[in-house]
Amino acid sequence: LWLNRLKKLEWAAKLAALGILASATLMVAGSRDGVNDVGLLIFPGGLLVAALLADFRFYVTFAALTLVIVIALAVQRANAVTLWCAPAILIAIATGAGLMTRGAWDCMAASHRSHRRLQFQVDRMPFAYIAWDREFRITEWNQSAELIFGWSADEAKGQYAYLLVPPSVRPSMDAVWVKLLEGDEASYSLNENIAKDGKRLLCEWFNTSVRDDSGQVAEVLSMVHDITAQQHMEAARTHSEEQLRQVWEESRDGMRLSDADGLVLRVNSAYCQLVNKSREELEGNLLTAIHAAP
Repeated sequence: LWLNRLKKLEWAAKLAALGILASATLMVAGSRDGVNDVGLLIFPGGLLVAALLADFRFYVTFAALTLVIVIALAVQRANAVTLWCAPAILIAIATGAGLMTRGAWDCMAASHRSHRRLQFQVDRMPFAYIAWDREFRITEWNQSAELIFGWSADEAKGQYAYLLVPPSVRPSMDAVWVKLLEGDEASYSLNENIAKDGKRLLCEWFNTSVRDDSGQVAEVLSMVHDITAQQHMEAARTHSEEQLRQVWEESRDGMRLSDADGLVLRVNSAYCQLVNKSREELEGNLLTAIHAAP
């Protein structure tokens, strides 16, 4: 275990295998029957541990050493059946168990690596990621969710969804949740939310339900995009454009906007009065045609 914490998995496997070998040798040597069923079960266990994490050379060396011990004990009994059957059984059991265990270990390692990559992506994604159980309680909460709503993962997990919404939004949120539990696999909503400090937020919610093997909805996953700042910028831009439009239209000076080719794009009322033409006659036409001499 100490070597395992030091990331020395191969050496940990070697020590474990040698420990099993020594224990099995002492048990078999002290047995009245010599190579008995206990020995045939314990020795393959040692080979299994060796094959699990050690390299091929150590596996071969360990197998050879085990076979020598088994044969030496069998020779003392002068039992030809034991002499030939015990190593054969030992090799068959250890090889099969080693291969199966090695395959299972590789699958577990691949699954663990995949899970770590997915968890890294979830933690680093710019959207808040929230998982809910069927009772609408939070089960997963990533770092972006902490930044947006202010609640830490420990504070948020286990809390009901009303933690994130003001009372006025709860009826519409309940309606969305009912649809998700009925199997709606893609649900979008734009609603007001509330942060830990009481700040009001405007967020986009992308929700999807996840089914178990029986087809029942087991959980709901949500990705949340905080568009509060974007909304404020959009409102400021709209206000600025409205002010500019008012200045443009109410100015006493004639103003005209045209492109580099002389095409009139926009004029104000004062300019129409100045040239004695309507807005329809001016906008969209060339200056040369508008102001051409009779």
